[in-house]
Formats: sequence, structure tokens, C-alpha cells
Amino acid sequence: MYYSHKNTITKKLFIKAFFIFFASITLIHSTPSSHSTVTDITKFVRTDTTIKFQNKPVLLIFGATYCIPCATLERDIATSKALRTALMQYDVYRIDIDITHSYTIDNTLISDTITYHKEKNWHKSPPIYTTLDTKDLSKAFNIYATPTFIFFDSNAKQLFAYTGALQADSLALTLHFLQNLPPHITNSKNQAPLIAKELQSLFAASHQSKPSF
Repeated sequence: MYYSHKNTITKKLFIKAFFIFFASITLIHSTPSSHSTVTDITKFVRTDTTIKFQNKPVLLIFGATYCIPCATLERDIATSKALRTALMQYDVYRIDIDITHSYTIDNTLISDTITYHKEKNWHKSPPIYTTLDTKDLSKAFNIYATPTFIFFDSNAKQLFAYTGALQADSLALTLHFLQNLPPHITNSKNQAPLIAKELQSLFAASHQSKPSF
């Protein structure tokens, strides 16, 4: 069947309008009641294009404009005091993969990524900062879907990455756990699988829904 260019544009506009409508309906039905306390999340999640490491754990959250779980996460941060308390122990940055920006990122946070360590030959004289656009920053961390959470410890070591929705209580528990890793994990050379296993147990013990790690 033949489709004109005009029909193709009309179809794309209809699809985009549908997603905007669906997202707005979802947010309306999940809007907190008038008795809930809503907080400005910019105090806890930065959208800066300069991503710094300041001897503090770091959390990178890769989101997208039409990502409904990303919008839900923002609502959870605004309404969950427990989650905000956990986030205060981290420098948290949100990157929207649908918007092209030029990011300046502390090299200690990406020097271990295989792609850029080899391509830039940084093992000899790594720079303090490097500049990457949104696409290359996503490539450095192998982002293929949103939301994706990248967790670093206070030594700028990437501990764990998770792609998918996380409820407020699950994310808060994860943030606390990663700051207090047991010895058998800190002494391991392959920490991520052990972290995933421990988190599954913790979620089960606290009767939380268990994400698929």
C-alpha cells in the first residue's frame, strides 16, 4: 500500500499526541492527594550538564521525555520523604536521552567504561573532565532503555546498573544498601551479581515487589 509523505507526518503526529495524552492521564490518576507533601525535586536531582565527582556517591538516572516510569519516579521523589532522605547521601544527576546536550563529566566516573577507555587511550594520561554529547554519554554507559540507574560509590567506582522501573521504597532500600555493602561483596572482583542477589533477598524480606535484576 502506498503512503504519501503527508500521511506519514500525520501518523507520527497522531502517535506523539497519543503518548502525551496517555502520560497525562496516568499522572492525573497517580497525582498525590491534597494531604500529601509535594517537594521540589530539583533540590535532590540535578539536571546540570556538568557532572561532577565530589568524593560522594553518585547516581546517574537516564530518562526520556515520553518515559512514563520516569515521570512516576519524579512524582515519588516529590512525595516520599524516605526516598529524598536516601537521595541526599548521593549526588544525583538526571540525563534525558531525548534531548541533545553537551555534557562535561568528571573522567573518574567513566574511565572504567570499556569503549572510552580504549578509544581515548586514557590509561596513560586521563583528563580531569571530558565533554560528550547526550548520545555519546549514553553509549559510554550502554544505555538501551529508560529509566536506567547507574550507581557509584564514594570512590567513583561503578557498583551496579539497573534498567527498569523502581518503586520509591525499592530505590531507597537500594541506595542505603549500596552505602553499606557487606565484606563478601566489597572484597569481590565481580560485585554486580552479588549485589543483585542480596537486593532480591532484601526486597523479599521487606515484602516489596522484586525488580528483575
